[in-house]
Amino acid sequence: MDMKVIKDKLVQLGKSAYAPEVSEGDGGQECSKFSGVPWLLKGESWPTCGYCNDPSQLVLQLNLTECPLKFAGWPEQGFVQVFYCLNEGTYCEEAGDDCFSPFGKFVTARVIESQGEGELVKENPVKGALPTRVITGWKELLDYPAPTEVEPLTEGKVTEEEADFLFDLTEDYGLSWRDASLPEPLTYPKDKVGGWPLWLQDTAYPSCPECEAKMEYVLQVASNDGFSHGWGDCDIAQLFRCPTHKKVLAFSWAGS
Repeated sequence: MDMKVIKDKLVQLGKSAYAPEVSEGDGGQECSKFSGVPWLLKGESWPTCGYCNDPSQLVLQLNLTECPLKFAGWPEQGFVQVFYCLNEGTYCEEAGDDCFSPFGKFVTARVIESQGEGELVKENPVKGALPTRVITGWKELLDYPAPTEVEPLTEGKVTEEEADFLFDLTEDYGLSWRDASLPEPLTYPKDKVGGWPLWLQDTAYPSCPECEAKMEYVLQVASNDGFSHGWGDCDIAQLFRCPTHKKVLAFSWAGS
């Protein structure tokens, strides 16, 4: 199958995405990072899980000043932060009626403005905190929609055979027995800001709890890439925001 032919058909759908370059260790509370100690508002306590009440693991902190993409309605100086309960003793993401919900009590996803001096955190209170990786730079790449979005967006330009090929590439990605000679999926499968979300199953944009609008994709956190954790069976997590209520965020992962 000629990937160039397929890309030519998708050229108008290409979007810039930015993959983080990381290094081991923490660079302070204000840096962009996976895991580690976040910037907190003055007097604020570390976010906790709504079920077990333990301090939640920081998944990602994105310093908006350093972010290669600018998001309308978000402060120029501030942070995007995602905290998630990974307590293996309670499995809180499965605990209640909001099981695996992008708005569950086991997840805190937020945008905060950095106004003045933040709260000094001397020690990470998370039990078994995952190793910290600092984001030191960004690599720009051209990203294309996942197979589940290609067909409705191209209105028949992609043949059934080409669509099946793209589905197979996505479905087989990451499997130990995958043919190494095959190209990667057209949708970048690792950590990134911007671009398109890689759906391993059906398209699943969440709806805003305030207005029920389809939420916008913001970024992706893959299993065991910058963040040293596997979502389910090496699946992929994504962050979304409401196009109107721009500080209403959703964070969830989906599998293959």
